[in-house]
Amino acid sequence: MDIWITRVYLLDIFGSYLVDMDIWITRVYLLDIFGSYLMDMDIWITRVYLLDIFSSYLVDMDIRITRVYLLDIFSSYLVDMDIWITRVYLMDIFGSFLVDMDMWIMCTHPVDIPASYSGDIDILYIY
Repeated sequence: MDIWITRVYLLDIFGSYLVDMDIWITRVYLLDIFGSYLMDMDIWITRVYLLDIFSSYLVDMDIRITRVYLLDIFSSYLVDMDIWITRVYLMDIFGSFLVDMDMWIMCTHPVDIPASYSGDIDILYIY
């Protein structure tokens, strides 16, 4: 398991946070006894904060992107599944919620042994 953690801050001239962005990238490999990939799972987690000079949240946006590959012993794709999860908060300067929006987008590609696409399923949830 590999874990990358990156934090990025954008500051104004007064040292107040304009953007507070955290990026987590996690890669997990499951291998069989022959060293072939059974699962190659990448997880990206990005959190972005847009703050005013009073450090009140204007936007609190979480973006989670998960990609999962299920591979056979010949390294052909059996399933190529992408999952995007986006949560967006719009808040006023008093910290009250103006908008709380969750979006799930799942795109699944079942792939046959020759690695050609045999299906494409998109699912979108917004509430």
